Amino acid sequence: MSEPQTSPSSDDVAVEWERTQTILAWGRREGRLQKVVQEYRFGRRQGDSSEQAYAWAARRVASLDASIADPETHAGVLIQWMEREHREWFWRCCRDHHVL
Repeated sequence: MSEPQTSPSSDDVAVEWERTQTILAWGRREGRLQKVVQEYRFGRRQGDSSEQAYAWAARRVASLDASIADPETHAGVLIQWMEREHREWFWRCCRDHHVL
């Protein structure tokens, strides 16, 4: 029998929220959010898998700011936020506007 999952503590939730807000603030500076998300969308439009497109976006994060220790996390937060907040636009990246 599997162990019941525990909910994250309020401290864990607060830390995660703060981290997300910090990454979003970084992304909004100098248009970085759009640049990173467009890198992901371009990859998907060219036929790359989601994993490969995330890798392209992470490379874009690293090229924009070499001080970022975990560009994969930054790319993930930015991409997921954009998908959630601008879903219809986000998925128009596919060839001939087909939805993935």
